[in-house]
Amino acid sequence: MPDVVEIIAEIASGSVGDVVYSRNVYGPYTRPRTPPDNSFSTARSQAKTRFITLANAWAALTPAQRHVWHKFAGENRKWDRIWQRQTQTGQNLFVELNAPRLQAGKTTLVEPPAGGTKTALRDPEIFACNGGRIAVTMFLDDPWNTVNGGFVMCQTSPPISPARNFHAAPYRYSTTQTRGATPLTNPRLFNVAFFIPVGTRVFARFKAFLPTGEHSHAAYAAFTR
Repeated sequence: MPDVVEIIAEIASGSVGDVVYSRNVYGPYTRPRTPPDNSFSTARSQAKTRFITLANAWAALTPAQRHVWHKFAGENRKWDRIWQRQTQTGQNLFVELNAPRLQAGKTTLVEPPAGGTKTALRDPEIFACNGGRIAVTMFLDDPWNTVNGGFVMCQTSPPISPARNFHAAPYRYSTTQTRGATPLTNPRLFNVAFFIPVGTRVFARFKAFLPTGEHSHAAYAAFTR
């Protein structure tokens, strides 16, 4: 006969104290109750605005245009965090590819990139930081810097202990640099999102984009001031 506690766990929902009762495709589960932290921050407000903008842009596409995105998503499956291939909807991929473009002040892609989703970006090197910006050496023969309109985005971490060798999150958007009619040259100077005091370390995350929509994997660099 099932224990009373098991029956309650099976049918419970909502939260009791610091415990949240929920369900997924595998059945009921519990998790700690964690209230949102600073849910009205400027960064979160901007992220919500971008999502609303892209939801409206998706709704404005014709059925034929949406079909192209759905077909493209099925042909360009992505790896998840446990290295399983996942198929996105066309709308998911539309938002994923366009959200960073909006953040960088670029135009929204109406059609998916013809060359697939990926381009290359090799790891840059940070060689100086004055607290408000970083000086970076990049591989400027990477594809984004070979075509007019290619650009690279930089996100930076808060100041952290110099003993840390890796930083997963958070990162905050700081700067975009765009290639014009002529290639960019080294060094590249990027503003940082947080002031970096002397004796602390900053991590930077870079992603490159082609004007046709292809984007790179994230590339990382770190510097102790």
